[in-house]
Amino acid sequence: HHPHSRGSGRSGGWQQADQPDATDAPDWFGGRLPDTWFAGDPDVIVDREEITVIGRLRDPENAEAAENQARASGRAARFREQTRG
Repeated sequence: HHPHSRGSGRSGGWQQADQPDATDAPDWFGGRLPDTWFAGDPDVIVDREEITVIGRLRDPENAEAAENQARASGRAARFREQTRG
């Protein structure tokens, strides 16, 4: 028996572990994201390793263009930090 060969155990390691079904992720996010965050519906992309939410953030009212960009970046960064677990 070679120490680096795969024996009769389960193949795939942690990558093949039982993962929860994420096919309902778009609906889950749609029900939880505040309506005021995005201009239109965001896209929810599910792959084997992560779920990504992509959407155009709404422009804050009565703000300059540079402030809009900075605020949008800040909201995106805050959202990423709050949703990582």
